[in-house]
Amino acid sequence: MAAPSPKPAETILVVDDDPEVLLLAVNILRMAGFTVLGTGDPRQALRLASTRPEPLHLLLTDVVMPL
Repeated sequence: MAAPSPKPAETILVVDDDPEVLLLAVNILRMAGFTVLGTGDPRQALRLASTRPEPLHLLLTDVVMPL
């Protein structure tokens, strides 16, 4: 029997203005073991990305976001 995979160490920032899509993406990624930050506000996403001391490994975002 194979050993379980180690928990992913990556942090993902999810940005989507649709609350249902945001919640779904965040929940699926967390269940997969990722550290996930989620927001529906593009300005907040920029603040998170620029002030976080640890690296963000992936940005998952909606293609069209209101400002």
